[in-house]
Amino acid sequence: MMIRPTLAVLLLAGLAFSPMAQAACTDPQAEAKMTELSNALGPLAMRNPTEAQKITEEMMSALGAPTSDATCTLYDRLLVRAKR
Repeated sequence: MMIRPTLAVLLLAGLAFSPMAQAACTDPQAEAKMTELSNALGPLAMRNPTEAQKITEEMMSALGAPTSDATCTLYDRLLVRAKR
C-alpha cells in the first residue's frame, strides 16, 4: 500500500517547513533588520513624521530585550509599515 510512505513524506515535509523547524532569529539577523528599518525611517519622517515617531518608539521598546523570534517579527512588521 503506497499511502503510508506518501503520508510519511508529506508529514515530514510539513514539519520541515513549519515555523517551529526554522532557525530562531539570531542577533545578526535582528541587527540587519533594525538597520534596514532605521534606513527606512528617514524617508518616512519626511512623508509622515507622526508615523515615523510611532515606529521609532516601538522599535526602541525592543532594544533592551533579548533577541528572539518576536524581535525579528516586530522589526519585519515595522518595516512593512515604514515602507508604506
